[in-house]
Amino acid sequence: IHENGWASDECGDWVEMDMTKSKNDCARQARERGMPGFAFGKDEAFGECYGEVILVTQQYFNTYEVDPTSPAPPCGKTSGCPAKCVWGANPYFNTYAINPLQKNGKKGKQAKKEKKETNQKKAKKAESTPKPTPD
Repeated sequence: IHENGWASDECGDWVEMDMTKSKNDCARQARERGMPGFAFGKDEAFGECYGEVILVTQQYFNTYEVDPTSPAPPCGKTSGCPAKCVWGANPYFNTYAINPLQKNGKKGKQAKKEKKETNQKKAKKAESTPKPTPD
């Protein structure tokens, strides 16, 4: 979602994760830790991996897919993001957001299918649950 930098500390917490040779492995580590974003090192920092605790809703993620021109970084809060939440320049890192539908390590279609099945089960259970009758 952003080349040559990462979100400033005011946007949310971050955690250093294990070194890796793969951006996909860095994404996996972030997903396993419940981190919605990550920064992966390049050039001299290649292999460094940081989980970013930033707010990434599906709507926000879709914004990046449609307009990848670096919209303001999401902060780790649902409202009241600080004005100082900005992209920090760092030529050794690119920042990525994890698709919320893949946050638990599941592919988007699989996650959508499971969500649909869960909703169908809830609806079926609600239909079969007897309603209390007034006395």
